[in-house]
Amino acid sequence: MSKTTQQHSGKQLLIVEDDEVFSAMLSKALTKKGFNVSCTNSIATATQAAKSNPPNYAVVDLRLDNESGLQVIPILKNINTHINIIVLTGYASIVTAVETIKLGPYIT
Repeated sequence: MSKTTQQHSGKQLLIVEDDEVFSAMLSKALTKKGFNVSCTNSIATATQAAKSNPPNYAVVDLRLDNESGLQVIPILKNINTHINIIVLTGYASIVTAVETIKLGPYIT
């Protein structure tokens, strides 16, 4: 799934989230804040969306079905080295927190 909501602003934001209800809610809220939002639900669709419309910001779910959201971070940083990324999870652990921080300074 890849869905884009166009707004008048130049702020491109990519959501990588497999929970469609949460993704839609987040997209709606961020669109109201002036972001151009693209929603994806896997690493493959996120990569495709980012290549066609490079984001300045990304919100990435740590767990995507059978994938780790951390795998998409280097791909996004390769497309835009100045991207700001927020990683969300309901499954926090010290190991994943350390792994996320090691991915670079643009990760929150």
